[in-house]
Amino acid sequence: MTRDQLIEVLQYGTYAPSGDNCQPWLVKIDNDTVSIILDTTKDQSLYNYKQIASLLSLGAFVENISIASMQVGFNVEINFQEGNELVAKIKFIDSQPIKHELFEYIKKRCTNRKPYKDYTLSQEDISYLETPYHFAKLKIETNSSKINHLAHAASQNEALVLNNTNLHNFLFSHIVWSETEMNAQKQGMYVRTLEMNSFQEKIFSLCSNWRILKFLNKLSLYKKIAKENEIIYAKSSAFGLLVSDSLSSENLFNVGRQMQSLWLKVISVGLSLHPLTGIIFLKNRIKNGGGEVFTPKETALINSSYDTITKVFDLKENDNAIFMFRLGKSDEPSAYSLKKDLNDLLIK
Repeated sequence: MTRDQLIEVLQYGTYAPSGDNCQPWLVKIDNDTVSIILDTTKDQSLYNYKQIASLLSLGAFVENISIASMQVGFNVEINFQEGNELVAKIKFIDSQPIKHELFEYIKKRCTNRKPYKDYTLSQEDISYLETPYHFAKLKIETNSSKINHLAHAASQNEALVLNNTNLHNFLFSHIVWSETEMNAQKQGMYVRTLEMNSFQEKIFSLCSNWRILKFLNKLSLYKKIAKENEIIYAKSSAFGLLVSDSLSSENLFNVGRQMQSLWLKVISVGLSLHPLTGIIFLKNRIKNGGGEVFTPKETALINSSYDTITKVFDLKENDNAIFMFRLGKSDEPSAYSLKKDLNDLLIK
């Protein structure tokens, strides 16, 4: 294996999802072994308590590498590393190329926030997506009434973002306002991926100023935005949820691998996916001792929204909701957030 071949394979890892496109990963190459390192400075949002969100992202990063390795002609041995910023070590072994059914969709995977079309998922598609998983169960809900409840619960995340200073500041510090800026930094969330019309984008720009937003919220702006998003979410063909009985670091990493595989399957059958997991991450923060950052009103909103998710998906006492999303048919996204080049992520 040459270094150029290795870099080619590792580059596919960078197409993994991450919160607000923070890309919380670093890579160190030592001959035929690669260390995947968590950059804890990248995602310091309230959603990422105890690095839950970042561990999912790093799992997705490694899943892309695993798929690409088979396609190019390498076997990989992946060893999770517990207890520090070194998350995994990957050993690459020369082998014969094996065509992987999901390889061609790695670069096509994206978050699609457009309104979804009136479309009923086929039982064939559902069965394909529900292929047994080892670390998390997949639940899919297609009942329109239940989707309405989930859409309302998910949309409360927007109400929280527009009322909580920490959530607000983190979001707007990662918004990229122009294509030129996106091309230059290849990190953060390009505003056009939010699929707003020109008027909405102007209001959104005003919302970046906390003092202006506080005034607009007196006119119930946050309720209006949450309701608009709820309507969009409710028109989805389905909601899905990955559920696990463990929130250990290793399990979260492996659930991240499953999440990525699922997302690629979604793309492969011509569907779109939009993660709606904000409430779940905030609830996990409360459950694990980090809820002091929320007001009593915010805590009540998070708890009630999570309770809705629990009831609709019929979660049991030991079930942990990890990743919720909406599914459906849609037009192509208006724009894409770019990813850093692998060479910019290498630790020398």
